[in-house]
Amino acid sequence: MRHPRLVAGLTASLALTALAATAVAPAAQAAPLGTRSLATVLSVNPNAAAKFDHNWSNYDILRDTVNAILKAKPTSPVGTLAQGNVAATCFIPTDRAFRDFARQAFPKAHGYPNEKSVFTALATKTPGGIDTLEAIVLYHCTAAGTIDSSAALKANGVTLPMLNGGTTKVIVRHHRISLRDRGLMYANPTVVQADINKGNKQIAHGINHVLLPANLPSPIVG
Repeated sequence: MRHPRLVAGLTASLALTALAATAVAPAAQAAPLGTRSLATVLSVNPNAAAKFDHNWSNYDILRDTVNAILKAKPTSPVGTLAQGNVAATCFIPTDRAFRDFARQAFPKAHGYPNEKSVFTALATKTPGGIDTLEAIVLYHCTAAGTIDSSAALKANGVTLPMLNGGTTKVIVRHHRISLRDRGLMYANPTVVQADINKGNKQIAHGINHVLLPANLPSPIVG
């Protein structure tokens, strides 16, 4: 079932998607793309107990942020990431990226020593609560189809329509893929792990900073 807000967002971004299509179309596939969802890869399950670890390079905080959104808003467009037949590309922040974001957005004397403390800060201190977290997650996913790293490397300067209704621009320098961040106080995120779930309609690339839309409440966006 398609979410009404997602359909509206896709319709509104048709012009941008068409503009981006030729630059970011992936190479021809020898076989049809699979339908394993990103939710499956990230172990997203709103009813599951949180399982944090000591590896700051994976995606536990994103997983639990998505779980919190879907638990509070079961019909959120974020649920599209469980629909593996819907093509999508997401740029997903590592746990370290969320820790760095929390340290800047919500400073505390002793920092954030573990993943649980970062997630708790996101869940309890983010202005606008779940709605803001939803907007942030959706800003990490594009409606411009399945974009693997080889296609992204050819897309320098392309503007991507994101599922929150905003846009971001692809920046390629010295074979490194970055995205332009609208939040003025934060660095542009760079891809640090490419092609997660490659071979499927839904694909992800790990990034080293949280990407923020410009219209979030203060003090998140500088």
